[in-house]
Amino acid sequence: MPTKLMNGKRVQQTAKDMQFMASVAQHAAVPQLVTRHQFIIALHHAGLLNQMGNALMTLNTVTVLEWEHAIHFRRQSDCVAAIATALVLTAQQVDDLFVAAAAID
Repeated sequence: MPTKLMNGKRVQQTAKDMQFMASVAQHAAVPQLVTRHQFIIALHHAGLLNQMGNALMTLNTVTVLEWEHAIHFRRQSDCVAAIATALVLTAQQVDDLFVAAAAID
């Protein structure tokens, strides 16, 4: 079992420690901010951009304004959550979308 440094001594990591670290690593890999350009291109590559027209009709006015005028999209924003709900995306799918978006120049 892997070890960790604790109070200057090497101790074995517990399964709980390893699970926590895996969770942190997984979430750390998901970008929390992408540009509008990156987000829209990622939606297009995922085949979701065409669905945005219908999705926009289900969103409240503030969310539509954010969608239309945002320079950046934050992963944990209300706007992204509303878009995800309208497009019927899971949290993992949204994370994957942000990872893909961040890879776009």
